[in-house]
Amino acid sequence: MGRRKGSKNKPKEGQDAFQLRKTTDSISRDADAIGISILDLTEAVKKREIPTLKYSSEANRTKGVEKRLASLVSRHRSFFLETDVLVEQVEYFVDSGGWAFSNKENGYDILICHVKNLLKFLGGPYPIGEQKKRSYQRHQVRRGIKIG
Repeated sequence: MGRRKGSKNKPKEGQDAFQLRKTTDSISRDADAIGISILDLTEAVKKREIPTLKYSSEANRTKGVEKRLASLVSRHRSFFLETDVLVEQVEYFVDSGGWAFSNKENGYDILICHVKNLLKFLGGPYPIGEQKKRSYQRHQVRRGIKIG
């Protein structure tokens, strides 16, 4: 049964398919081939740069920054955030889990809240800018039978 007409998997001219298969098997099973890096010696490993985003809640054109923030949060990426949401802190580090840490002298070690609660356009359940006191209403309940 041979190969179908028009198949692109035909051997190159001057090489037999059996000979090509034999050379690739001998290379992969060779003891010297174990532990060879996939990177060339001249190629360097690139470190991931953590992005820094600036978000101002009172600015006019914030839709692009909001989309970028939402994208980073949904893809579980860490980033630095500079915003004016809280007066006390301006710079935050948001880790891959979405938790925002504020900057101190030694580093980012003060946990503030989740970034969805920090930025209200992300739709968090307890926005930090709108901290409302929960009010409970006391309902009058009639118990027992009142005569008279």
